[in-house]
Amino acid sequence: KIMVVDSERQRLLAAPTVNRLTTTITSLLEQYHAEHPLKTGLAKEELRSQLKPAVDQKLFQFALGQLVKKKPIVQDQAEVRLAHFKVTLQVDEQAMREKIISLFRDAGLVPPNIKDVFNTMNEYPATQVQQVIDLLLQEGMLIKVTESLYFHAGKIEQLAQQLTEYIKKEGEIDAPRFKDLTGLTRKFSIPLLEYFDKKKLTIRIGDKRVLRKS
Repeated sequence: KIMVVDSERQRLLAAPTVNRLTTTITSLLEQYHAEHPLKTGLAKEELRSQLKPAVDQKLFQFALGQLVKKKPIVQDQAEVRLAHFKVTLQVDEQAMREKIISLFRDAGLVPPNIKDVFNTMNEYPATQVQQVIDLLLQEGMLIKVTESLYFHAGKIEQLAQQLTEYIKKEGEIDAPRFKDLTGLTRKFSIPLLEYFDKKKLTIRIGDKRVLRKS
């Protein structure tokens, strides 16, 4: 059986060749899940880079498409995982997860520096704490604003709504008014303003911000 890998270039491959590639991809994902049980999936480009011999983007995407169609793997934006894989936390990891969530939720918009979080969680190995934090970022429970500043996602959502309503009413906002609106010091207010620019909620014009038109 011959398979059309790239119709534009009329690229054809024998089915056994494609099947060998899909088997290798599946094996690599099985190995990744075994080694990283708290990671929700593997970045597609990282997966492609592990294939030996190297495989070009078109062929790789075709093989992934075959696997997604047959349902042994799931593709979620830039990540892939085996369909049956699910992150399962151990009892201590679950306790750690809840403690970290509470820590950031209770802190609101003045969260601890990430280094302080590690100090607070010093009863656990640092690598394990990092894995749980990474999981919370992947789950969308935590938002990374800078290398050292992380926020509870619910607090960021509330602030985004508050900021949107303010700009709709006033037409614009600047750093001093945002500081007054939130009651935050520059340590937190400036990174947050820049975060909302990055997320395309706002756009900076001079020293002011307005809502970015959708």
